[in-house]
Amino acid sequence: MAGFRTFLTMMYIVPVNGFILSDAGLPIGTVVTATAAAAFFSILLMPLTFSITNGLAAAFIAYTVIKLARAEFKDLNIGIITIALISLIVFIVHG
Repeated sequence: MAGFRTFLTMMYIVPVNGFILSDAGLPIGTVVTATAAAAFFSILLMPLTFSITNGLAAAFIAYTVIKLARAEFKDLNIGIITIALISLIVFIVHG
């Protein structure tokens, strides 16, 4: 039942987050894609690795990779890039 509640929450927040950020001037397609991918990896890795930290780290990495792949550098700030790089290094070192 908890998994179903998580799914309903994510199903609701992905488009709402897209609409909120599109009002701030960001393209809605990219925002929804990045939010959905980050949520997917976060939800997938949290139970598989038994760690909330790993799920959140994967979400930061996914968000950063999508923004870099779409050449939307203005949407990334130094904090997000730093957290994504540190998380990636930790994933690589600790396997």
